[in-house]
Amino acid sequence: MQLIQQSEGTAAEREVRITLYDPITGDPKTGLSPTVTICKAGGSSFGAIAGSVAEIGSTGCYKVALAAGDVDTLGAATLRVSADGVEDMDVHVQVVDFIAGVAHADIVYAVNDSASQDEYTVQFYWDGVAVDPGSATLTVWRRDGTKLIDGEAMTGVESWFIYDATGGERAAAGDALEVQVQATIGGAVRTVKRVFGRDVQAA
Repeated sequence: MQLIQQSEGTAAEREVRITLYDPITGDPKTGLSPTVTICKAGGSSFGAIAGSVAEIGSTGCYKVALAAGDVDTLGAATLRVSADGVEDMDVHVQVVDFIAGVAHADIVYAVNDSASQDEYTVQFYWDGVAVDPGSATLTVWRRDGTKLIDGEAMTGVESWFIYDATGGERAAAGDALEVQVQATIGGAVRTVKRVFGRDVQAA
């Protein structure tokens, strides 16, 4: 199955090539004017493509030049090729996102006993560049599975977000912590987790 980048901007990368055969002789059928329709992922019917079809020389091999709008929907798509004198042919392609961005976050945990608080600081990135996700939440578990902090909103400016834990939200001596932050980056909710040792971070 051919893979095509969603809304691919380069025409050559959207080409699909097919050979149509004479049903009697089995030879490639030349000189046809095929009609191509498409059913995109999630669709229930076929519709005309926005692109075009042309024979490559006089070979019986035809180039389907899909338009960017023909491949704007992620998932499986079916091209139905019809022409006089040959049987209809279905060609399946998969529209994918090869270039989806990468989101990650740097998480810093520090024990500030002088201020009677544990401090969590996070910076978010999209494709290696610091970004502002607008909002973020923090969840922290002890090693035994109990939650110290349960989906609390963090505060911050631009790509930095902070949370100061006090009272019962603070880790105890010897605790190992799993720290999770969540934010919407690149149109999807991203989750980043790290494990910290309370006493190591406090040193």
